[in-house]
Amino acid sequence: PVKVKNLMREAALKNPSITQRPEPMVVLDDFADSALIFTLRYWIRVGTGTDGRVVDSDLRCDILERLSVAGIELPFPQRDVHLSAASPLPVSVVNPKDGV
Repeated sequence: PVKVKNLMREAALKNPSITQRPEPMVVLDDFADSALIFTLRYWIRVGTGTDGRVVDSDLRCDILERLSVAGIELPFPQRDVHLSAASPLPVSVVNPKDGV
């Protein structure tokens, strides 16, 4: 978690659209089923043509790149499906045009 926080903060500090004062801050907000929830808080320099959505997107892309380079993978939920082999499962192929 400390490395993730540092990488996220570094990305914000390197982004020219994000102010240095107040400094960007990263917090570990919560634990989820398959993830740790981090929040990056920062202020954007507002000017002609500044679009916060673009800044957010650029920052997310930079963070993903930094995490990848550091060998940190994002977890994705995985589900195991167990089928009973006690009896055969019926299988059929249906044409979606038949409306079935």
